[in-house]
Amino acid sequence: MSFTGAVRTYGAVLPQSLGSARAGAPAATPTHRFTEPGTAVADGHAPAVGAILVLAVWLLAFGSYAVLSYRRTAGNI
Repeated sequence: MSFTGAVRTYGAVLPQSLGSARAGAPAATPTHRFTEPGTAVADGHAPAVGAILVLAVWLLAFGSYAVLSYRRTAGNI
């Protein structure tokens, strides 16, 4: 079944139907915050501290996971 067939058959889940459960989620994702510093600089003002902080936290999380994964597999090679 194609994607469009599934949407027609089962119905699309629209963001409005999800309610406030995910209202703050996009603001904390790295893809959302990744564009903010560049857009701010292009507009001629400094990037928001919150955007830089969220990116730093995601960098730390992904970097820690990469180091942990590397150390686990290093003994198996």
